[in-house]
Amino acid sequence: MTGEKYKLPQLVLEFLIDWWTNHILVEDMKYKDFFRDKGVS
Repeated sequence: MTGEKYKLPQLVLEFLIDWWTNHILVEDMKYKDFFRDKGVS
């Protein structure tokens, strides 16, 4: 039953890692051309 104690925190951590990775690789990349056009890159 000890493993059950860590199931929810592990699921939350996995969700956050997936969300953060997707956010950086998909959502933040939408700004790439904008910043390049402004000479920021």
